[in-house]
Amino acid sequence: MIKTIKLKNCATYPSVGVSIENCQKVNFFYGPNGSGKSTISNFLRNPTDPQYSECEIEWENGAVDVVVYNR
Repeated sequence: MIKTIKLKNCATYPSVGVSIENCQKVNFFYGPNGSGKSTISNFLRNPTDPQYSECEIEWENGAVDVVVYNR
């Protein structure tokens, strides 16, 4: 399970970074256009993409498959 998502220097996320903590087994991200929802889902889908080089995922008990529904 994902414990923390840290986003930094990508899309709408600033150089100081943003941390999403206390993630649960199922998480919903919602907000207005341009707030970074798609950036979160794209990072979770492909965390090794170079544009996310300063972003991190902290796992609670080791990495597992992440399912992203972005429609």
